[in-house]
Formats: sequence, C-alpha cells, structure tokens
Amino acid sequence: MYTIGVLSLIDLKENSHFKFLTEKGWATKEIMKKGVFNVDSQIRAIVIEESSMPKTCCQLIELKKSTINRDIPMYILSKKNSEYNKVYLQLGVEACFSIEIDPDEFCSTLTNLLNRCYSVTSQITKEKFENKSYLSNNIELILENRSVLIGGQKEVGLTNIEFKILYVLNDNANKTVCYADLIEKVWTIEQNKNELKYKVANVVFHLRNKIEKNPKSPVFIKTVRSRGYMLCLN
Repeated sequence: MYTIGVLSLIDLKENSHFKFLTEKGWATKEIMKKGVFNVDSQIRAIVIEESSMPKTCCQLIELKKSTINRDIPMYILSKKNSEYNKVYLQLGVEACFSIEIDPDEFCSTLTNLLNRCYSVTSQITKEKFENKSYLSNNIELILENRSVLIGGQKEVGLTNIEFKILYVLNDNANKTVCYADLIEKVWTIEQNKNELKYKVANVVFHLRNKIEKNPKSPVFIKTVRSRGYMLCLN
C-alpha cells in the first residue's frame, strides 16, 4: 500500500474516504502544519480536499513549488458538482474525484492510478531499456534521469506524466497515436475520458515548450487533427 499526503477540511479520522484507506492498510499524513507544507520522502501521492477554488489553486501552486524535484502525483477530492476540475487539471492535477464517490471505489481507483504511475519504470525496463536509455534517431529517452536528450546535445528533464506520454509517442514514432491509446496506456479507464483528453493536450503543450525550438511550429510532436499526436523522427 501507499503513503499519501492529505490536505483535508476535517480531521482525517472523520473523513470516510481517508478512513477507508487507513483501514485498507494505507498510511495517511497531514502535510500542512501551521501553514507550512511538510512533504516527506515516504509520501507517494497527495490528495487535496477542495475548499474554495482560489485557496485550492494556491495550495496546488505552492505544493508544486515545494515538490518540484520529486514530481509527486496530486489528486483533488472535489465538492459536489464542482465547476473547477478543468482548472485543477491545468495546474497539473492527475485526476479529480467527486466527494460523493464511494470510499471503496475511491480506494480502488487511486490504487490503480498509483500502480500505473509507479509501474512505468519497471514496465519500460522489462520491455527494452536494459541500457537505461531508448534511442530513436535524434531523440533519446533516458530512464535513469527521466529526461530526454535532443540531438545528442541538450538534455531536458521531464515530469513523470510527460515522460510516459513521450515514451508512448516514441514507441510509435512516425505513427499517429490516438487520444484513446494515450489515455489507455498512461491513465486508467475509470477516469472521465473528456477530462483526460484535455489532460493529454495540456501535457503535450508543456512537452512542446520543453523540447521544441518553436512550440507554435513544432518539429517533433505533430497534432493529427481530431485523432491524436505523432512524434516525427528522421
């Protein structure tokens, strides 16, 4: 089981979702004390219970700053009929759960998400990365650093999700990878597909800013209209 950091509006022992996780063997830790975030090395994910939209956004931004070198996946437990899930996804949240979700379903979905998140390294290693890198002409994915080397000269650090998206595109170089395939390989089918399509586009946007000389006229990651993306390699 995983250790997760929690920002909750009520005591963790009174929150049915976090109480259920604890009963299933998870460790939950409050990550804010006296207004200061404390995200220790054991925490593998962060769940934020939505308060007001501005406050939740500020918390997300500050958490991103304080965990910038660790790339910890973050999730929102949102209010009933929240209108702001797209905003949270744009700020880097992996998924949003309604507060009305059954605790058992919440536990199972979160388990699947984290298993998928933390199994990518072993999956890649088993498939073809015994040398800790994956070279496709002018792009080299470096597993050990979770980065990409462009043209043998410029190494760029990637987040966990960016690395996984680029890995799937690179594994299908010069072929269109549709949104559904990207979603299936990187996320889980339990999540809202429309939200995930938006998430894919957002990750690709950030990838282009990192690896393209001109993100507005990309050379590597091409958009295949209404279908998905293609990684173009010489």
